[in-house]
Amino acid sequence: MDASGGSGDAKADATEESIQPDAIGQPTHAGSEQLDDDPVPLSCFTILGDAGRGSYSVVQRAYDNRAQPATQSRIVAIKTLYLSYGDSNEELRVAATREVSLLRSVEHENVLRALGVAAGPIDENFHIIMECCVKDLAVLIEEDEVRLSVSEVKCLSWQLFQGLRYLHTQNIIHRDIKPDNLLLTARGTLKIGDLGLARCHSTGSMTPGMATLWYRAPELLVGAAEYTSAIDIWAAGVVIGELILGIPILPGETDADQLDLIAKLLGSPTDRDLQPLRDAGYPCRGMQDSLVTWNLPDRFAEAGGKGIVAFLTGLLQWDSNNRWTASGALQGRGALQGRGEPAAEDAAVWWNKQPVMCREEELSFLSDWSYVYISSASHKSSMIVVRFLFSSAANSPRQETPPSSTG
Repeated sequence: MDASGGSGDAKADATEESIQPDAIGQPTHAGSEQLDDDPVPLSCFTILGDAGRGSYSVVQRAYDNRAQPATQSRIVAIKTLYLSYGDSNEELRVAATREVSLLRSVEHENVLRALGVAAGPIDENFHIIMECCVKDLAVLIEEDEVRLSVSEVKCLSWQLFQGLRYLHTQNIIHRDIKPDNLLLTARGTLKIGDLGLARCHSTGSMTPGMATLWYRAPELLVGAAEYTSAIDIWAAGVVIGELILGIPILPGETDADQLDLIAKLLGSPTDRDLQPLRDAGYPCRGMQDSLVTWNLPDRFAEAGGKGIVAFLTGLLQWDSNNRWTASGALQGRGALQGRGEPAAEDAAVWWNKQPVMCREEELSFLSDWSYVYISSASHKSSMIVVRFLFSSAANSPRQETPPSSTG
């Protein structure tokens, strides 16, 4: 499994929550800090071990020796992007620069935060110092084989849409939402990670074929180069479906196969569904060759509880113009009640009907994540070491998107 997504990066953007011990040696959140303006020498960090590897990067857990006083020491993640990878050198350099630029511009609880950049004495690679999380959703579902309750799925979905709403408000399209890129802290906070493929939205053409295949929206599957943040909404809907059932819901092998699986779930697209793509000049040949009926209720109604079918329907629409926004998906609960978006009524059923959404700290799998403290004479304090409960599988069945230096 490759948890950092479409750029073929390492297992996760980060693999342990940024923590520090309080006076009685219990984990607490490290305070908010500004991104470092200048590269930090790698010698300032003690590497604790690999968190995962990919084709173009490695993520390592590290002890930050800079923190003073000693009680403020913390674990961070250092993501190293290899900038000398055959003919991809320049593409990787552009991708790394873009990722750091975007990471510097975001600040939200549900988006992974960068703390700075680091540099070695003789080193052409790019090192990003990041917040740390315990693991990603893909590891939780596939390797740990955790079956989430509907209450837990709602909790994670709420956080996902909070993060997406923030990114989209900042005019950023993530372009690779999938379980591997959704990271979890030890307190149950979900963070959207891996902004390596993210771009500021523009009205012109962008690179077609973005997003990992299983989570790729229909417009991307037909080669559209003009798309919107609706591709993230589609991917989020597929992720939620996967969390509900515990298995990938659209595991295609090719673009054509993926379109066929979508048709078997949503029913064959109508002329009205495809008209925006045809108007834009994108081929839709073969998408209506066989008439398939709507199958979404049969797959999700029993497992997802009341409201799941209407909720997923709002996210998974052939026509991107008909998909909910992230704000629309959050409608109907708490402070967002009654704001008047078309999604409000259907979204409210999902959020408010039994079983109700649990709180972050109530996520059942958190009880299996434990801290281990060991003495460290060199630091004259307790070094925090975290017991990681995941493996570092390198090969994922998920189709990957190569890094691109284009838009």
